[in-house]
Amino acid sequence: MPTGRGATTRMEPNVPTVEAPEDEPLVRLTVRRSDGESVTPAHVEPLYREDVWMASLPTSVRDARVMIRQTLGSVSHERAERAAVCGSELMANAVRHGMPPIVLSVVRGSEDVVIAVADGSREPPRPRTADADDPTGRGTLIIDRLADRWGVDFLPGGKQVWCLIKLGAEDGLVSV
Repeated sequence: MPTGRGATTRMEPNVPTVEAPEDEPLVRLTVRRSDGESVTPAHVEPLYREDVWMASLPTSVRDARVMIRQTLGSVSHERAERAAVCGSELMANAVRHGMPPIVLSVVRGSEDVVIAVADGSREPPRPRTADADDPTGRGTLIIDRLADRWGVDFLPGGKQVWCLIKLGAEDGLVSV
């Protein structure tokens, strides 16, 4: 993820639209949960990081889920599954609504795991309420429920949508 100054905007979950300013090199849109202050991936000191270029194909959703589970083999099953579900939702949104290139990142910090998917579109996710019989439209709601934090970083060549999951004592927290 590029570094640089950016404006931070906070919003509550389910705000329908946010336009990415064209004149800012990096703008962070952080969704802040009610349980504390906002955190973006830049605040996570990585102990381990894996970045993988993904194809813009439906099979990349499954591939993302498998890669996240393998990468997070040392964390609890519950947290690894939360990360895998969130990551597959992020990947599904990038494949369906984004543009290549698509990059999946898994970052293991001492107290957190961040799953991020970058793509070539600057169009932000548009949370919506799906009807009961709609086959799609629940991705951001699922991420909002399973992740401790999630947000969007607008990059010069697109955006990165990310989620953060806090680790617990059973995950082998590491002091840095």
